[in-house]
Amino acid sequence: MNHPFTILVLAGAVLLLQGHAMAFWAHWLGWPGLGWSLLLEAVALWLWWQPRRRALGFVASVLLIIGPLYHVSAPVLAGGRTSEANAEVLATLRAEVTQREQALAIFLQNSTARPGWLAAIQEAQDGLDAARAALRHAATESAQAATPWQRLAVMTMQLVALVLFQAVAVMATTTLADSHAPPAKQSREARGSGPTEPIPTAVPASPSASLAARTIARLDEVLRETGLSQNAWGKLHGFSSKQMSQVRNHDRVVAAGVRGAPSKLIERMAQALGLPLKEEA
Repeated sequence: MNHPFTILVLAGAVLLLQGHAMAFWAHWLGWPGLGWSLLLEAVALWLWWQPRRRALGFVASVLLIIGPLYHVSAPVLAGGRTSEANAEVLATLRAEVTQREQALAIFLQNSTARPGWLAAIQEAQDGLDAARAALRHAATESAQAATPWQRLAVMTMQLVALVLFQAVAVMATTTLADSHAPPAKQSREARGSGPTEPIPTAVPASPSASLAARTIARLDEVLRETGLSQNAWGKLHGFSSKQMSQVRNHDRVVAAGVRGAPSKLIERMAQALGLPLKEEA
């Protein structure tokens, strides 16, 4: 493997994202959600692997990251909604306690004037005790359900990390795709205008061959030895795809009566390949 660390990073990012994504899809779709999650991940990787389909890969990645973001943020946001609901419950219980205290006070006042209020007083006291117990329980739950700033900070860090992991997964995928492009097939941009063609078989140039022909013959040997594409070699040595095409087609266009590549360009490329500018006797 030429990129072991890249593969390791890609695998780690995909596994972590899938852990959250599968939980999200399974929550809403049940067991079929696992298939949704895995297939969406596979589609995203495949689209990013294809240079001409990476716009669709971006769409797939956005759909893919929504699940993990929701799965991480939902508990914290639900805690905030629970706190609001608990506040309403506490207000209702406090009003009930106040009402029962007032009723008990009236019963106690009436019992001083005439007998027969003992049962009503006992019932009111029991109701008051139950209301106070419910109020204490609701207050405890409200305190536990509150969303402190620490939980919000941790959630924010997780969300940012998930987006970063998704971006890294995309970068790793495109890096591997570009490095595994077949060296024998070059893109239209790498070869200039005209259809894509395989690198021709290297044929040793004769002593009388032009410098351009000797340069291209040596270039083909280097490409086969290194596994690089013509465009990749050109970028490494400061040549554009157009310049590479000009030198390769120099003798052919000159034979057709058209001006070929500049001589300085041919000489510079020959020097980059380690060729002498003049033929040795």
